[in-house]
Amino acid sequence: MAARVTLADIARASGVSRFTVARILKGETKGKWAVSAERIAEIKALAEKMGYRVNSAARATATGRFDAAALLTPNEGGDYLPIGVVRALVSHLAEHDQHLVIERLPRDQLGEEDRLPKLLRELSVDGFFLSHATDLPPALLHLIREGGGVPAVWLNAPERFDAVHPDDEGAAYQAVHRMYQTGRRRIAYQPPLYGPPLIRYTGDTRTLAGWDVIDPKKERHYSQSARESGYLRACAELGVAPQVFTPLPRPFADAVQAAEATMAAHTFDAVLAFGDPAPQIWRLAAARSGRRLPEDLALATFAWEHFDLAAEGLSGMVLETWHYARSAVDLLQAKLAEPTVRQPCAVVPWVWFDGGSV
Repeated sequence: MAARVTLADIARASGVSRFTVARILKGETKGKWAVSAERIAEIKALAEKMGYRVNSAARATATGRFDAAALLTPNEGGDYLPIGVVRALVSHLAEHDQHLVIERLPRDQLGEEDRLPKLLRELSVDGFFLSHATDLPPALLHLIREGGGVPAVWLNAPERFDAVHPDDEGAAYQAVHRMYQTGRRRIAYQPPLYGPPLIRYTGDTRTLAGWDVIDPKKERHYSQSARESGYLRACAELGVAPQVFTPLPRPFADAVQAAEATMAAHTFDAVLAFGDPAPQIWRLAAARSGRRLPEDLALATFAWEHFDLAAEGLSGMVLETWHYARSAVDLLQAKLAEPTVRQPCAVVPWVWFDGGSV
């Protein structure tokens, strides 16, 4: 096995001191020495050519930082984070010379009083991305909300501070307006499948950041209420009579039959579906009922990636994962700099994608 390349090896090969090499590789030369940009580039290229790798343990000992963040998700399932978001988190962290660690933990472990501070050491990370969006242990909620000094950022949760979440209410509101602009006047809403309808319209829900935390016993995720609220607000503004369908049953075949029955019993010319597999069910039900998309029925939904809609010829609201992940990483950097300071949440907008079904 070849010997590990050290800073001293690079210093001898480049004809400068070990100290200078260290500062150059850390990017700390600006305003300190009259070292030309060309010379800096040469030394960095030499280090790469020689196969130099940072000694993470030594750096952590010297700086007190691991240059890593952990993504905590529940091993029981129930929280959804697309792989595109994970890849984007990795890319944006790399811009800060940091890497991502993924850890799946039971919720009851996170409920232990000092669990998060211990995890910083056990996982060798400086902070966390929390993807536990529902049914969170009270001890964990208290620790993060009160700014307990643990750098953590919520993902896809409607917290007022230290959180990044999509503007689900605004997305549904915009989708209804888009369908209305095409001449649709009887626009229905399909809530999530296999669960109770969740309608909570308070008249003005334009900022999710101002909401109190939703009781997880009453619903699985805040986005259910948020999207319904956006739909209802748009209907009220446009003078459209709202139609909120009941959730479709399991299995898929029964859901299609239920959608066909709904189509026969109600009058509507557009459906805004919460998300997969609802739009696929409504597409099939429409085809079986002899209704064409978009001539006879407009169909819109929500997706995390453009290609999810493009591949199926669907229109809807898309959350740009690159923007979402950058907001999360930027917020974590602020938390790392000032762990006890609560940072305003970042609400990420959706964009409309015309896939041909509206």
